[in-house]
Parts: sequence; C-alpha cells; structure tokens
Amino acid sequence: MAKLNLISTLKIVATSIAMVVIWCGCSVEHSVVVSDITELHWHRDSARYLVIENEDSINQHSINIVVRYNPRSVAENRMQLAIEIQSPQGELYRDTVECALSNERTNELHSRQVRYQENSYKFIDNAVLKNKGKYIIKINHFEQECIEGITAVGISIN
Repeated sequence: MAKLNLISTLKIVATSIAMVVIWCGCSVEHSVVVSDITELHWHRDSARYLVIENEDSINQHSINIVVRYNPRSVAENRMQLAIEIQSPQGELYRDTVECALSNERTNELHSRQVRYQENSYKFIDNAVLKNKGKYIIKINHFEQECIEGITAVGISIN
C-alpha cells in the first residue's frame, strides 16, 4: 500500500514538474529594450538598432514602441517613426507609428513638474514571433531633419 502511494505521489510530482517546464518554455516575461540618445539632437539618419532574443514561438504578444523625452525640450508635439523588424531568418516587417508628445506649449503642467516622460505607443497586437532567435529592430524618425528632447526609443513586448 505504501509503495502504491509513493508511486502515485511520484506521478503527481513528475506531472507537476512537466507542467512547469512546459509553462516556462512557452511564456515570456514583459521585456523592454531601449536605445539611449545621447546627442542633443536626434538626426533622422541616425537610426537606433535594438536586438530582442525570442524563445517563445507560441504565445501572442503586444508590441509597443517606447519613447522617453524631456517635455521642456521637445519643440514638436508629434513625431513619425519608421519601424523595421528583421526575424532570425531575415524576413522583414516594416511599418510606421505616429507618436503624440506633450511639450511645454501643449501642457503647462509638464513644464513645471515633469523632467522626463515616457510614452508607450501600440505597434502590433496579438503578434506571434514565430521564429526563435534574435530579432533586430531598427527605429528612426522621418519628416523633420532633427528632433530635440528625445532621450531614448525602444520596444516593449508583453
């Protein structure tokens, strides 16, 4: 009887371990990767490159673009970004995102209380990164020659 209980307990433990291993292999924690912009002006020819290591080729994710900026230094209240994602197999996905920015003129509250602000802009909902490996993300802006006040751009995957 004790041997039967031990075997049943071992089966339950083994099943639990297998479930944890499967769950850990399929889940991705929230990750944010940013590229700091150390120059005073972000020139439109100065693209930012990010690398994301993907281990999850099953689950759906929300992919957001992250922009960190100083509202006291931003002259424009919007910015157009061109996003290019290259999969580990070399496939390219290209799109644009329009980012609304608060600046000193559009929101006086920011000019007094907030030194830096970080906004997140929805890029892709329910994305499945079907290939495991390194994804290369290229982010640059267009329309203006230079933009002041942007301190970092990046990508967030939930």
